[in-house]
Order: sequence, then structure tokens, then C-alpha cells
Amino acid sequence: MSYGQMAGGGPSVDTILSEPNCKPGGVVAGKVHLRGGSGPVDVRHVTLALMPRMQNGYGGESAGPEVYRGALTRGFRLDAGGRRDLSFSIPLPYELPFTTVLGHELPGFTIGMCTEVDVAGQPDPGDVDPISVEPLESQQWVLASIARLGFQITNVTFESSKLRGVSQQLPFHQEIHLNPPTSYEDRIDKVGLAFIASPRGMAFVLRAEDRDTPQDQSFGVFKVPHAEAAETDWSSKIGQWLEAAVALPRSSRPGSSSGAPTPPPGQAPLPPPGSPSPFPPPPPAPPRPAAASYGGPGEYGNAQYPPPAPAPGRQQPTPMAASAPTPPPGHGGAPGGFPPPPPAHSPMPAHSGPPPPPPPP
Repeated sequence: MSYGQMAGGGPSVDTILSEPNCKPGGVVAGKVHLRGGSGPVDVRHVTLALMPRMQNGYGGESAGPEVYRGALTRGFRLDAGGRRDLSFSIPLPYELPFTTVLGHELPGFTIGMCTEVDVAGQPDPGDVDPISVEPLESQQWVLASIARLGFQITNVTFESSKLRGVSQQLPFHQEIHLNPPTSYEDRIDKVGLAFIASPRGMAFVLRAEDRDTPQDQSFGVFKVPHAEAAETDWSSKIGQWLEAAVALPRSSRPGSSSGAPTPPPGQAPLPPPGSPSPFPPPPPAPPRPAAASYGGPGEYGNAQYPPPAPAPGRQQPTPMAASAPTPPPGHGGAPGGFPPPPPAHSPMPAHSGPPPPPPPP
């Protein structure tokens, strides 16, 4: 992405990503191209930052909590018309928020890389190159089961609170807010879903947003090594959690029935299913740079992103595509496919995957 030339005939900046599609635990790499302007300048530093970019409901964006910030180079002098190319390779944390679910973009936000060039006596130019973050394969097995059960995405927020029952490295987490299956519409309100991964395994936490938090810290917390995710009947486990969550007492806290801000108006639902399966065999993980380090988080307080919409009205939930990874040897396809959701929603395509239990009464 070219940022153009700085004011007063200063240098131009162009950041090129080698691959904009990545996964948690991988790397994002590329080059920053600096070209000298009409005269020599002293570049104090070149800094890269990764952060969510949230739609604000008015056609603009706001920055969320930073995932990474680090200086790419020390100060140097850039002559008039000179050239300086700076390569970078940034390790991505396993807790990196992802931007796609089952091949479709999550609504309301992107992850962007911002390149900042501090030239003595001139303002910093800055712009964002978006990157696409796909869930790990172990996480995709869970998401495919959630789609089969009939959950639908409404919006995404970033929470600064700590998740119970799991160990976190970043001081915030991404929460995907879901409408429950149609058979639970009058029994439970929205459900919050948050993933936390590490090199060894994957965990996710389910939260009934209109229910009091139980004393049991393991309630709604699921942990598994990455290799065992494909062998687990997630549909059964999540169905059992739904039944147990319905039995919890309703919360008396104000606003607990919604649990998340209303998505901005005008957000279009995800396109209907039909795109290629998002579950190809994962590529080999690229090596991590030895000298890279994580920067501290940005200041984000307890704010949620995106902010509440300026106009009332509930957005149509986003139907989740129901594609799934190819089942491992020994796992048969789903017997007879899966029943479609009610006519108000897009039909769910048949697919293979871990067989679900019968739907709850």
C-alpha cells in the first residue's frame, strides 16, 4: 500500500505484505520501501503496529487494542532521492483475534498493520494494511459444530476482562456473540464465545449472557490438545452445555439480556454459503524470527468495540456457513446430512464432519 509523499517534498512510504492471509501462531512478513524526497531527512524510527480496526457506524474506523508494536529500525539519514528497503517478519500470538469464520469475514472489524515513519521536523505518515486471520484447524472443528447446531453470529467485541478457567497472555480477548439455535430462542438469550490458544492446545469458553456466572470455574470451559480436536464430538458437548446453561438463574444485572453493544447499522450479513471449504491441510508453520519481541498493549480501558450504534434497531444475525474439515480416518460422514434451519435463514449445506447428537427436545 503506497502512502504517497509526505508534506513538503518529504520521503514516500510503501509497505508490501508477502502474504496477507495468516493464522495465529504464524508470522506476517513483508517489506517497507522508503524513497527519498526533494531533500535529505533524518528518519528517527520506523515502527510497525498490529491492531483491530473497528467500524464505528458512521462510515469510519477506530483503533482497538494493540496486539503488537515494535521498532523496525534505528535512526538513519535518507538522502534526496535515496532508497531504503526494510524487511520485517513479525511473530503472531496464538491469541490473535481472527477475522474469518468458515470462509466468511466476521462483521464490523479487520486486523490492520500500521506503518509509522517518524521524520525529524515532519508529522508521521500512517496507514493500515489489512491482514486476514483464519482460525486454527482445531478451532475450525469447534466452529463447524457450532454452525451445525444452528447458532448465528450477531457481532464481535473485544473485552479487557480475564476469562475464567483459562490462562491468557494478552490482556484482552475477542468475543463472538451468537444467537442460540431456534429451539432455544425462548429459553436463553445471546451466547458469548471466546477462544484462547497456545502452541500445545486450544481452549474456548461459552457464556450465557443473560445468566448468572456459576461458581464452578470450569463451567462452559473446554480444553483440548490441537491433535485431539478432530476426534471430539463438539456438537454433543456444546448441546449438553446449552441444557445446563438454561437451568442457571437469570441475571438481575442491568443490560444482561443483551450482553453486547448493538452492531452498527448498515452492516451486511455474510454472503450465502458456497465458497470453497476453508479447511485445507494447514501449511508448515514458518520459522519465528529470533530477535522479535512483543510490544505492550495500547490504551483501551474497558471499552467495547464496536461502539453502540447511533440508531436503534436490531441487525439481522449472520448465518454461519456449515462447511467443516475433512473427517479423519475412522470418522464417517454425518448420517443423512443435517436438517435445514427454518425458512427465515439461509439453508445449511450438507457436509462431512463429526456426527452430532440428536437435537435437544
